[in-house]
Amino acid sequence: MFDDLPTDPTNKNRQFTGAVDRISPTDGIQGWALDTQNPSAGIELQVWCGGFILTSTRTGLPRPDISAAIKAESKSGFIVSWQSFDSAYVQQLLAGREHEPVHILAPAGKGALVYACDPLDLSSLYLLIAAAKAQEGRATGGARPAISQAATLVTPAASVHFDTMTGSLTIAAREPGEG
Repeated sequence: MFDDLPTDPTNKNRQFTGAVDRISPTDGIQGWALDTQNPSAGIELQVWCGGFILTSTRTGLPRPDISAAIKAESKSGFIVSWQSFDSAYVQQLLAGREHEPVHILAPAGKGALVYACDPLDLSSLYLLIAAAKAQEGRATGGARPAISQAATLVTPAASVHFDTMTGSLTIAAREPGEG
């Protein structure tokens, strides 16, 4: 019943399965996770990098595609919004960890399943969080985060450019070996 699910191929644990479907510059990290022994149960998830927990969330969003694949009702979807991260904490972790990949652990604290959030690394994550908080500040008239008027970040995985004045955000995945 679970063999047809579009799961992370590196997953060796068969009790938990899932995947990161999309990293959206506006909405956050989107995907799904479920316990194959109890598909209707929600799962606590943690986002971490380099051994540090950055934020957490729970599954609970409808995923008709997953429900159809397992032939049972499942609210296995999740979104980790950029607003759920503490940007100051992520900024503190940057030194020496800029290019460490970001992962999602399911279930939280048990280390049963890890999803890679490719091409997201810690420095790209920080820029996305700052961009989202700047957009939020602009919409509410609040303060903007302390980043320069325009920032470009090039990592081994992605090139990210954010202009705080216009609110424009561009993310481009980089091919391996691209200079």
